[in-house]
Formats: sequence, C-alpha cells, structure tokens
Amino acid sequence: MATLLWQTKTIFLVALLVVSSFVLSSMANHPPVISMGIPYTKKKGVLTLSEDTPLNSILAIMECTTQNSYVSIPLVYPKTYKVELVKELDREAINMVEVSIQCSDKGTPAMTTTAVFTIEIVDVNDNMPAFTKQVYNATVKEGVRIGTLVTKVKATDPDAELNGALEYSIQEDSSSNFTYFTIDKESGRIYTSLEIDREMVSEFTLTVVAKDTGLPSHSASAQVKVEVEDVNDNAPVILTKEFHTSENQKPMVQVGIIQATDSDIGKNSELVFSKLEDSPSSSQAPFLIHPNGEILLVVSLDREQKGEYSMEVSVRDKGTPRLSSSATITIFVDDVNDNAPTIISDCLDSDLYDDSPYDSESNESISLLSIDWYSPADDRLVHQMVAVDDDSKENGDLRYAIEAVNVQKKVNITTETEPLFQIDSLSGAISLRRPVYKYDNLIQYLNISVTDNGVPPLSAFCLLSIKIDVDASLLTIPKTDNYERKLNGQSAYNQSGASSDLVLPVFNISRLLCLPIILVYMNMCCF
Repeated sequence: MATLLWQTKTIFLVALLVVSSFVLSSMANHPPVISMGIPYTKKKGVLTLSEDTPLNSILAIMECTTQNSYVSIPLVYPKTYKVELVKELDREAINMVEVSIQCSDKGTPAMTTTAVFTIEIVDVNDNMPAFTKQVYNATVKEGVRIGTLVTKVKATDPDAELNGALEYSIQEDSSSNFTYFTIDKESGRIYTSLEIDREMVSEFTLTVVAKDTGLPSHSASAQVKVEVEDVNDNAPVILTKEFHTSENQKPMVQVGIIQATDSDIGKNSELVFSKLEDSPSSSQAPFLIHPNGEILLVVSLDREQKGEYSMEVSVRDKGTPRLSSSATITIFVDDVNDNAPTIISDCLDSDLYDDSPYDSESNESISLLSIDWYSPADDRLVHQMVAVDDDSKENGDLRYAIEAVNVQKKVNITTETEPLFQIDSLSGAISLRRPVYKYDNLIQYLNISVTDNGVPPLSAFCLLSIKIDVDASLLTIPKTDNYERKLNGQSAYNQSGASSDLVLPVFNISRLLCLPIILVYMNMCCF
C-alpha cells in the first residue's frame, strides 16, 4: 500500500488520496515516481490561489508509479491522487503555504519520493477600513490663519495593495460645517479652510470617511468634534441706558442694575462697571456705581428741583487684553404726590375774616370781589381761580369745586335748592348759575377747593367774599312752593318729606369753629 504525506508549516490543506493497493515485488529496489499537475500556475511549483477560493476545490492532480518491472499497481485506475482545499484561506493570517507530498512503496526496504509545491494566497478586498477612534476631539482658537492644522485622523485596512490603500475625505452634510475645514486625503490631517469666529459657531461636528481603493470599494466613518476656543475679540456693550427712581427716597437705595453683554465667554465675558467721574455730567450725578453694575442713590432727590440726571458709565471685561466701552446713562426722577396745589389767584385772608368786624348798619363788608349783574351771562365771570401744582402728570392734574356757600360771620345763611354759583372743574372759572333773587344774601362767601389726582390726593382751599352790587328792587321772587314755605317761616330742608336737593354744604375751613345761623325770614327783612 502506498502512502502519501502532506507537510506544511501550518496545516491548512489536507490531501485526500485515492489509494489503490498494489504489490511490489522486485529483485531490485527503485523509488516511486510522482507525476503532479498543478492548475492556475504561472511559476513552476507555485500555485496561486485567491483567499476566497471555495472549499473542496482541487488544487493538484498527481500519480505515484514505480519503474520496477516486478511491481504492478493493478487496482488503481487511473493511478491518480487529488489534493483538495478543506479549510478557508485568509491572506491576512498567512499569505503563503508550502505543501510537501510523499509517496512510499511497500518494498523491502521501502522507497520514498517527495514532491513539493507552494500555494501563494492572493488578497481579496474582504476587510473594511477601521478608524483608531470613533470620535476624535480637537480644539482650535478662533481667528487663526487659514491652513492651520487642527488634528489628524487615522484608519487601517488589513488588506493588501490597492485593497488596503485608504483615502480620506470630509463628508458633506446639510450644515456648512464641512466648508470650514479640509483634509489631506493621504495623511488624514485636517486643516482650517475658512476664518473661524467662535461667536458665530462655537463647535463643529465633522464626519470623516476613510475609503479603500479596492474593487468593490469599502469605507468607514468617524466623527471629529472641534471646539472653538474663545479669544477676547469683542468689547462689552451696555444694554440698559434708562432708569427710573422715585423722589424722596432714602440714600443708598438701589436705583437699578446696568445690563451689558459680551459675546465672548469665560474670563473674556466677566464685566466690571465704573462711573466716569471726569465727565461733567457724571461728577454732578448723585449716584454710585458698584463694579457689578448696581446703581445706588447717594442723596434724597426732589423731582421739583431736577427731574433727570445723566452720567457716563464704562464697562470693561477681564480678558487679555482688556476691552471696554462706555455709554450715557439717564436716570429719570419719578414724581411723588408730595406737593399740594398752590392757589395764586386772590383769596380772602383768613385772619382778616376772623378778626374784622362787620357793620350791618353801614352795610360795609370785607368782600374782596364785587359784581354788578344779577343774571347769568356766558361772557361774564365772577372770578377766575388759578392754581398750580409742582408735581407732574396726575399728581399735578387739578380739579376745582365749590365746597360751601353763603357761610358768613354775622350774616344770615340761606339754604337754596339750586346754588347761586357754579365753577368749571377744569378751568376754575366761577360764574352765576341762576339769577339772584330777593331772598339771596347780597354778600356771598364761597369756599373753593383745588384737589390734585395723586394718591393720596392733596387739596388747597380758597375763601372768596363776593358782593352783589345791584339795586335790590330789581330782584325778583321765584314762583315756587319752596319760597311760599319760606314766607311762612318753614324751611324746605326741615320738612319731613324734604327733597334730597336741599342740602346745606359743609364749609371746610379749620379756623371757622362756629358760625351763627339766621332764619330765612330775618334774612328777608334785611332787604
């Protein structure tokens, strides 16, 4: 029985031998002869195989014969052996296999012949490229020159020659990030291609592709995250330039906090505020500015003296180099209703009213005003009230009113359904509301109030003495039930069914504590 042996440095192949028994009997010994045919070979003794060669592929055909005329091999037809592939090839693990085949007879002594051939494994593009990292992190300072090196990526491919040769590229996407960088297709070095401004884009995310040049081609990708380091290239800007504070506040009260912005980050955006004292307006402004931008009041303010202040304020960052800017801050003093109205038109002096005697026999009065008509007329004013208020807006918006009428020391009081005088609440113009009747006092006293619309409202009062200088015989008597009751000594105000229109106004003067009341019919007798 002949034996065929296969020897390699690593066992990848097994020769399947179809062996026929033969009997060797010879008077003389000769070694067997191996005749081997190797397909797909260009070089003698070298078999070229692709690493993706299928299993059970025939690698060689061989015969084992003997020249001994006394030896025969009657059971082998044809007298051949075949060599088959029984394990997958992997060029990346081993790229060459040496095969040794041995043929031995069974003579005495046994003779052996050895044949050797080499399997050269050809690469197939069966491996994907792989990056050394899936995510690369890099930093670059804003404002660097175009062409500055940012980072380098690296990928490997275990295939050979073109199958393992890689080219790098940056994948285009919907963002414009890829336009800021370029990559060397051979080395994987990434450079800037545009000027970078961190205030526009603070971080870039790139997709880098490594592609081999085999057929078919394979590729892999990785991410490159580029963080842009800040450079102090932006000066801070003051945003709030107007503030309001109320008058009469205590010193060291906070007026407000100045707001500013700086597009930089970190130390480059930390801000310090200060007041520019060398500015004329700033030196006169009674305010302090803390480094954090807080504005504090130094003294109590009076809006009526000054309603607004201006000062120059500077803001600086803490970057290197330090950048700064300045702005004019205006502080408006808001009004508080701290001023009562001031009446500047003529009024009856209260001291004169309290102390001066009234001579009823001479019919002399202390009246300051005098009219010589007794019927209402649009073009005739009894008196024009004039008042001012140092406050502003609603605090200085004034309204006029008649608080009380016909209140007179040593003079009778008349209660009448319809008041004799009226006043325009906005202009302060006083005029007759109705005709003067016989029962009206010819000397009238009016208490005029002037009130602002502040909170709380403040008021001022003016006492007017008005003398009606007309011939009493010209005055008429109204034809009303009220007047008939007056003649009978009855007051319409005292009837059980009294009308709500007959109300005695309240005379609000602090210095008039008690005033005499004279009945209507006695008042009539005076005429």
